[in-house]
Amino acid sequence: MADALQTALRDALTLREQMRADGASQVECDALLEEALRAHWPFTREWKYLCELCQDTGLQLERRPARVYGDALVDVGTPCTCRLGERFKPRRKADDDFIAAGRVSKPTRFGGRS
Repeated sequence: MADALQTALRDALTLREQMRADGASQVECDALLEEALRAHWPFTREWKYLCELCQDTGLQLERRPARVYGDALVDVGTPCTCRLGERFKPRRKADDDFIAAGRVSKPTRFGGRS
């Protein structure tokens, strides 16, 4: 099964590169690759995301033009509203103060705290 998937992927990537050289769009090339993988991938069940907005990554991606890249479209991620997006949100200063307050410094050899 793994050999068939590997062969199909290699053939699809080769065909994709030929299509790109012939001027095919990115959407057409991606569709070809997806079709080849779906035909040979051993699915056992349908995948369900916990969060459809970010697809369980924690970031909601959108394409925006970027001046630094000559107005080329780039993916920009913003933290999602689900619990997975919490790790990408900046911490408030108060949270850092409480964390620092819980730390205990080691005593010096003279009995004071450093």
